[in-house]
Amino acid sequence: MQGSFVYELLKDIGFEESKLKAVNSMEESDEALSKGSGRGGIAAVIDETPNMKLFVAKYCSKYTMIGPIFKTDGFGFVLPKRSPLLCDVSQAVLNVTEGEKIMKIENRWFSQGSHCEDNPTVSNNSLGLESFWGLFLIAGVASILALVIFAVSFLHNNWHILNHAEYSRASKWRRVRAMFEIFDDKDLSSHNFKSSRERDGSAGVQDEVKASPNSNWPGSPFS
Repeated sequence: MQGSFVYELLKDIGFEESKLKAVNSMEESDEALSKGSGRGGIAAVIDETPNMKLFVAKYCSKYTMIGPIFKTDGFGFVLPKRSPLLCDVSQAVLNVTEGEKIMKIENRWFSQGSHCEDNPTVSNNSLGLESFWGLFLIAGVASILALVIFAVSFLHNNWHILNHAEYSRASKWRRVRAMFEIFDDKDLSSHNFKSSRERDGSAGVQDEVKASPNSNWPGSPFS
Protein backbone atom coordinates (compact mmCIF):
# COMPACT_ATOMS: atom_id res chain seq x y z
CA MET A 1 0.00 0.00 0.00
CA GLN A 2 1.02 3.63 -0.38
CA GLY A 3 3.47 4.80 2.23
CA SER A 4 4.83 1.31 2.88
CA PHE A 5 8.50 0.41 2.55
CA VAL A 6 7.44 -2.51 0.33
CA TYR A 7 7.25 -0.23 -2.72
CA GLU A 8 10.96 0.64 -2.52
CA LEU A 9 11.81 -2.94 -1.63
CA LEU A 10 10.16 -4.27 -4.79
CA LYS A 11 12.09 -1.82 -6.92
CA ASP A 12 15.33 -2.80 -5.23
CA ILE A 13 14.85 -6.52 -5.97
CA GLY A 14 14.14 -5.93 -9.68
CA PHE A 15 10.48 -5.11 -10.24
CA GLU A 16 9.85 -2.57 -13.00
CA GLU A 17 8.41 0.63 -11.62
CA SER A 18 5.94 0.87 -14.52
CA LYS A 19 4.32 -2.38 -13.37
CA LEU A 20 3.90 -1.26 -9.75
CA LYS A 21 0.78 0.52 -8.58
CA ALA A 22 0.25 1.96 -5.12
CA VAL A 23 -3.10 1.63 -3.36
CA ASN A 24 -4.38 3.66 -0.44
CA SER A 25 -6.78 1.32 1.37
CA MET A 26 -8.11 -2.21 1.58
CA GLU A 27 -11.22 -1.16 -0.36
CA GLU A 28 -9.08 0.20 -3.18
CA SER A 29 -7.07 -3.04 -3.19
CA ASP A 30 -10.27 -5.05 -3.47
CA GLU A 31 -11.50 -2.92 -6.36
CA ALA A 32 -8.16 -3.13 -8.20
CA LEU A 33 -7.99 -6.91 -7.77
CA SER A 34 -11.57 -7.30 -9.00
CA LYS A 35 -10.74 -5.41 -12.20
CA GLY A 36 -7.57 -7.38 -12.91
CA SER A 37 -4.41 -6.19 -14.62
CA GLY A 38 -6.06 -6.28 -18.05
CA ARG A 39 -8.63 -3.61 -17.15
CA GLY A 40 -6.50 -1.13 -15.30
CA GLY A 41 -6.38 -2.98 -12.01
CA ILE A 42 -3.76 -5.20 -10.43
CA ALA A 43 -3.03 -8.92 -10.43
CA ALA A 44 -1.76 -9.25 -6.86
CA VAL A 45 -1.13 -7.26 -3.70
CA ILE A 46 2.26 -7.32 -1.99
CA ASP A 47 2.39 -5.70 1.42
CA GLU A 48 3.42 -6.22 5.00
CA THR A 49 2.09 -9.39 6.59
CA PRO A 50 -0.10 -7.64 9.23
CA ASN A 51 -1.80 -5.59 6.52
CA MET A 52 -2.34 -8.68 4.37
CA LYS A 53 -3.83 -10.60 7.29
CA LEU A 54 -6.32 -7.82 7.88
CA PHE A 55 -7.14 -7.71 4.17
CA VAL A 56 -7.68 -11.47 3.91
CA ALA A 57 -9.72 -11.48 7.13
CA LYS A 58 -12.06 -8.86 5.66
CA TYR A 59 -12.34 -10.44 2.18
CA CYS A 60 -11.80 -14.07 3.15
CA SER A 61 -14.34 -15.37 0.64
CA LYS A 62 -12.53 -13.75 -2.31
CA TYR A 63 -8.81 -13.84 -1.64
CA THR A 64 -6.12 -15.97 -0.03
CA MET A 65 -2.59 -15.18 1.08
CA ILE A 66 0.48 -17.11 -0.01
CA GLY A 67 4.10 -16.80 0.92
CA PRO A 68 5.89 -15.04 2.43
CA ILE A 69 8.05 -14.93 -0.71
CA PHE A 70 10.26 -11.93 0.10
CA LYS A 71 11.56 -11.69 3.64
CA THR A 72 12.66 -8.49 5.33
CA ASP A 73 14.43 -7.86 8.62
CA GLY A 74 11.21 -6.85 10.33
CA PHE A 75 10.86 -4.15 12.97
CA GLY A 76 12.93 -3.24 15.99
CA PHE A 77 13.08 -0.85 18.93
CA VAL A 78 15.92 1.68 19.06
CA LEU A 79 16.89 2.90 22.53
CA PRO A 80 19.90 4.81 23.81
CA LYS A 81 22.78 2.76 25.08
CA ARG A 82 22.66 1.96 28.79
CA SER A 83 19.05 3.02 28.85
CA PRO A 84 17.15 1.79 31.93
CA LEU A 85 14.34 0.70 29.63
CA LEU A 86 16.38 -1.93 27.77
CA CYS A 87 15.65 -4.83 30.12
CA ASP A 88 12.00 -3.86 30.57
CA VAL A 89 11.32 -3.51 26.83
CA SER A 90 13.13 -6.75 25.97
CA GLN A 91 11.21 -8.63 28.67
CA ALA A 92 7.91 -7.14 27.52
CA VAL A 93 8.55 -8.09 23.90
CA LEU A 94 9.41 -11.66 24.91
CA ASN A 95 6.29 -11.92 27.05
CA VAL A 96 4.12 -10.88 24.11
CA THR A 97 5.76 -12.86 21.32
CA GLU A 98 6.39 -16.09 23.26
CA GLY A 99 3.20 -16.18 25.31
CA GLU A 100 -0.47 -16.63 24.55
CA LYS A 101 -1.12 -12.90 24.30
CA ILE A 102 0.14 -12.66 20.72
CA MET A 103 -2.23 -15.48 19.70
CA LYS A 104 -5.16 -13.68 21.30
CA ILE A 105 -4.25 -10.50 19.44
CA GLU A 106 -4.02 -12.33 16.11
CA ASN A 107 -7.28 -14.15 16.69
CA ARG A 108 -8.99 -10.89 17.55
CA TRP A 109 -7.77 -8.88 14.57
CA PHE A 110 -6.89 -11.42 11.90
CA SER A 111 -9.29 -14.31 12.42
CA GLN A 112 -11.80 -14.91 9.65
CA GLY A 113 -15.45 -14.57 10.51
CA SER A 114 -17.80 -17.50 10.78
CA HIS A 115 -19.41 -16.45 7.49
CA CYS A 116 -16.16 -17.18 5.65
CA GLU A 117 -15.79 -20.73 4.40
CA ASP A 118 -12.94 -22.33 2.58
CA ASN A 119 -12.91 -21.14 -0.99
CA PRO A 120 -14.04 -24.06 -3.16
CA THR A 121 -12.16 -22.66 -6.13
CA VAL A 122 -8.80 -23.08 -4.41
CA SER A 123 -7.28 -26.32 -5.58
CA ASN A 124 -6.49 -28.97 -3.02
CA ASN A 125 -3.00 -30.44 -3.28
CA SER A 126 -3.83 -33.62 -1.36
CA LEU A 127 -3.74 -36.88 -3.28
CA GLY A 128 -6.88 -38.93 -3.76
CA LEU A 129 -7.94 -41.98 -5.70
CA GLU A 130 -8.65 -39.83 -8.73
CA SER A 131 -4.98 -38.85 -8.79
CA PHE A 132 -3.98 -42.43 -9.61
CA TRP A 133 -6.60 -43.27 -12.27
CA GLY A 134 -3.84 -43.58 -14.88
CA LEU A 135 -1.98 -46.18 -12.80
CA PHE A 136 -5.20 -48.11 -12.19
CA LEU A 137 -5.95 -48.04 -15.92
CA ILE A 138 -2.48 -49.34 -16.85
CA ALA A 139 -2.62 -52.06 -14.18
CA GLY A 140 -6.11 -53.14 -15.29
CA VAL A 141 -5.22 -53.28 -18.98
CA ALA A 142 -2.00 -55.20 -18.23
CA SER A 143 -3.88 -57.71 -16.04
CA ILE A 144 -6.59 -58.30 -18.63
CA LEU A 145 -4.01 -58.65 -21.41
CA ALA A 146 -2.01 -61.19 -19.37
CA LEU A 147 -5.19 -63.17 -18.65
CA VAL A 148 -6.16 -63.23 -22.33
CA ILE A 149 -2.67 -64.34 -23.39
CA PHE A 150 -2.67 -67.13 -20.79
CA ALA A 151 -6.16 -68.32 -21.83
CA VAL A 152 -5.24 -68.38 -25.53
CA SER A 153 -2.01 -70.24 -24.77
CA PHE A 154 -3.81 -72.76 -22.56
CA LEU A 155 -6.52 -73.43 -25.16
CA HIS A 156 -3.93 -73.77 -27.92
CA ASN A 157 -1.90 -76.33 -25.94
CA ASN A 158 -4.95 -78.41 -24.94
CA TRP A 159 -7.23 -78.02 -27.95
CA HIS A 160 -6.36 -81.51 -29.19
CA ILE A 161 -8.02 -82.96 -26.10
CA LEU A 162 -11.33 -81.35 -27.00
CA ASN A 163 -11.04 -82.76 -30.51
CA HIS A 164 -10.80 -86.26 -29.09
CA ALA A 165 -13.64 -88.61 -29.91
CA GLU A 166 -14.83 -88.51 -26.31
CA TYR A 167 -15.53 -84.76 -26.46
CA SER A 168 -16.13 -84.22 -30.19
CA ARG A 169 -19.90 -84.67 -29.87
CA ALA A 170 -20.25 -83.49 -26.27
CA SER A 171 -22.22 -80.37 -25.35
CA LYS A 172 -20.54 -77.01 -24.89
CA TRP A 173 -20.98 -77.20 -21.14
CA ARG A 174 -19.31 -80.61 -21.05
CA ARG A 175 -16.36 -79.31 -23.07
CA VAL A 176 -16.00 -76.24 -20.86
CA ARG A 177 -16.08 -78.46 -17.80
CA ALA A 178 -13.42 -80.68 -19.36
CA MET A 179 -11.14 -77.69 -19.85
CA PHE A 180 -11.56 -76.72 -16.19
CA GLU A 181 -10.71 -80.26 -15.18
CA ILE A 182 -7.57 -80.16 -17.33
CA PHE A 183 -6.61 -76.83 -15.79
CA ASP A 184 -7.16 -78.20 -12.28
CA ASP A 185 -4.98 -81.23 -12.87
CA LYS A 186 -1.41 -81.16 -11.59
CA ASP A 187 1.33 -80.64 -14.09
CA LEU A 188 3.35 -83.87 -13.79
CA SER A 189 6.28 -82.29 -15.58
CA SER A 190 6.65 -79.42 -13.13
CA HIS A 191 9.80 -79.22 -11.03
CA ASN A 192 8.01 -79.09 -7.67
CA PHE A 193 5.90 -82.14 -8.45
CA LYS A 194 8.95 -84.07 -9.66
CA SER A 195 10.85 -83.25 -6.49
CA SER A 196 8.01 -84.35 -4.22
CA ARG A 197 7.51 -87.48 -6.31
CA GLU A 198 11.19 -88.40 -6.09
CA ARG A 199 11.20 -87.88 -2.31
CA ASP A 200 8.10 -90.06 -1.90
CA GLY A 201 9.65 -92.76 -4.12
CA SER A 202 12.95 -92.86 -2.24
CA ALA A 203 11.16 -93.05 1.10
CA GLY A 204 9.03 -95.95 -0.18
CA VAL A 205 12.09 -97.89 -1.35
CA GLN A 206 13.82 -97.50 2.01
CA ASP A 207 10.73 -98.70 3.86
CA GLU A 208 10.49 -101.68 1.51
CA VAL A 209 14.12 -102.63 2.11
CA LYS A 210 13.73 -102.41 5.87
CA ALA A 211 10.56 -104.49 5.89
CA SER A 212 11.70 -107.16 3.40
CA PRO A 213 12.33 -110.60 5.02
CA ASN A 214 14.62 -111.65 2.14
CA SER A 215 17.29 -109.10 2.76
CA ASN A 216 20.86 -110.39 2.39
CA TRP A 217 21.78 -110.22 6.06
CA PRO A 218 24.17 -112.73 7.68
CA GLY A 219 22.40 -115.81 8.99
CA SER A 220 21.87 -116.39 12.65
CA PRO A 221 24.36 -118.84 14.24
CA PHE A 222 21.45 -120.60 15.97
CA SER A 223 19.52 -121.33 12.75
